[in-house]
Amino acid sequence: MRERVRVRVLDRPPYVRRSDPQTELALLGRGVATRVVYHSRVLRDPERLAEIRTFTAAGEQARVHTEVPLKLALLDDRWALLPVSAGTELESVLLIRPSTLLDALAGLFELYWAHGMRLPEPSEEPAEDRHRQLLTLLAAGLTDESIARQLGVSTRTVQRWVRELMDRFGARTRFQAGIQATRAELL
Repeated sequence: MRERVRVRVLDRPPYVRRSDPQTELALLGRGVATRVVYHSRVLRDPERLAEIRTFTAAGEQARVHTEVPLKLALLDDRWALLPVSAGTELESVLLIRPSTLLDALAGLFELYWAHGMRLPEPSEEPAEDRHRQLLTLLAAGLTDESIARQLGVSTRTVQRWVRELMDRFGARTRFQAGIQATRAELL
């Protein structure tokens, strides 16, 4: 049996059950190249985000996207797993072997990967880390109110932080601040 060398995943809620982090950490430890596009809702779940950070520290490449259409696991270019139902109960999955459908699913993954936003690395400096976290949440499309709930601060504090970012980059709009943050490799 050939050993797996590449895993690509589209990850979105609702979840059937919590995955076993040790399984993914073992794959990463064996050098399996793992790329995951997470639905941006994971940014609202501090526990899940901490778990993802553990994976990225172990070598996973992660991106977030506001519109992940389905759950999908691609293993090498040999097969894919695609749940049949979208609910919280896993009744059945499709095992897809090499075919035009597998090629199409691989292409779908690559499209979402290309348009996904990198998950910023945590910074040693608290203010820098806060700015990266704020930029990530803004880029994921969260409102100021949602960001405030996520970070445990008031909406006015979020608005003040956004203003600080805009001032830092000499931007007149949030969009300009996002462009400048990307150029500064904060996103």
